[in-house]
Amino acid sequence: EQILSAVFPPEWRATGLGILEHDAQREGTFILSYLDGDLARLLRLRQALEHSDTPCEVVCFPWQTGFIRSYLGNRVALREVDMDALEAALGIADREDGEP
Repeated sequence: EQILSAVFPPEWRATGLGILEHDAQREGTFILSYLDGDLARLLRLRQALEHSDTPCEVVCFPWQTGFIRSYLGNRVALREVDMDALEAALGIADREDGEP
């Protein structure tokens, strides 16, 4: 929940069920966060996309992009999130400075 709050503004956050698996919605585009690597959610999204033309975006880390593109094809837009930017948004300190 903290990650979703850091990635999506409150007005984008999903408040109920939709026609596609999603965490947020912006201007008619359903947005799924794959930052947690939940394959079951990605599978449900792919199955739903077989029966829908609804615009969809997947938020992922750069190293997940190749897999998602090969699994979902060009049917979805991808938005990469940098790990350092996410850690900063979550208030996670750099562990290399010796702080616990």
